[in-house]
Amino acid sequence: MENQRTRKPFSKEDNDTLINLMKKYINDPCRYKKISQEMGNKFTSKQIRQRWLNHCQDRLNKGTLEDNEKSFIIDWVEKYRSQNPFTATISWKKLIPEMENSFGKLFSESQLKNYWHSRGRQKRKKINPLEIYDLIKR
Repeated sequence: MENQRTRKPFSKEDNDTLINLMKKYINDPCRYKKISQEMGNKFTSKQIRQRWLNHCQDRLNKGTLEDNEKSFIIDWVEKYRSQNPFTATISWKKLIPEMENSFGKLFSESQLKNYWHSRGRQKRKKINPLEIYDLIKR
């Protein structure tokens, strides 16, 4: 239990340090572990990796998704699920390069997942509770 770290938010300084250290270790297979160590083990190597992939990469698109990008995600997920009917999870990592090839933008795994799941919540809110009751009754 001693080694367990509490979740701490990344500060602007932490992000800047991460970006600079990533330049130093970009080709090192143990880069996240080394960066964690150089940052005084303030964050785990997993936290470092997630922060880099979802927030700090300079090529990362930080804007909102456009309608054609949203449609691409919906179509891709439907196709993925039809090709992988027994897989419960969606491989967002496979979608990232396809989005980049199609739109010339790098999207984070979090951006794609967040869009998909928020879309699902919006769809569920629109369902009439009486319709659900009728479906369950059948």
